[in-house]
Amino acid sequence: MDVHVFVEREGVRRPARFGSSRDPRAGVPGPRLVNGVAVVPFLTRSHGHLSIDAGGHAAGVPAAARLTRARRRARRLLVEGHVRVGEEPAAPAVRHLVWRERGSGREYRERAAAVSAEGFAAETDVPPPGTWDAYLELDLGGPPVRLPVKVEAAMDAPARTMRWWRGPLRWTARPYATAVNRRLSLSVRVDSPLTLVKRAIRAVRRR
Repeated sequence: MDVHVFVEREGVRRPARFGSSRDPRAGVPGPRLVNGVAVVPFLTRSHGHLSIDAGGHAAGVPAAARLTRARRRARRLLVEGHVRVGEEPAAPAVRHLVWRERGSGREYRERAAAVSAEGFAAETDVPPPGTWDAYLELDLGGPPVRLPVKVEAAMDAPARTMRWWRGPLRWTARPYATAVNRRLSLSVRVDSPLTLVKRAIRAVRRR
């Protein structure tokens, strides 16, 4: 939505775009949540006019999702965190935790829910073998908004490595923070008994 002002002089009233001429100290207000819709004021690239995006259609929504806890529950992973739009808590807008496989682009999703104004939680099955990056999907009144789930610097490891046997195969699921940007990721591997024996032999030889 474009912001206009109406100028009236000598009985003539005309609309004009607003914002291109402004005090250098004047800034653009931060985003707000209005009835669950993200309202983002911004300046147009061409002329610097003031406009408002409702729902994230034209302007990116300044939002962040942060992991606060991850733990194993049987063979599932419980993920908890905080999400904000600008300075406002936004957990009621949370819809899904999405795992995206880094190499193939495959996606695996689980429902996520608000547990407080800022807090969210999702309990997820371990996806198939691969390297999976975690995203939180929100409904902010427009196209779905996806946020990478960031791991706090104070957390050395998001959660313990999970290992279990399924028939003759051993599954390993290791949650970790990426070296760049500390995004939550999950490495899933399946090993046969022969692979495990070969790995043990190599480890002995290296000693």
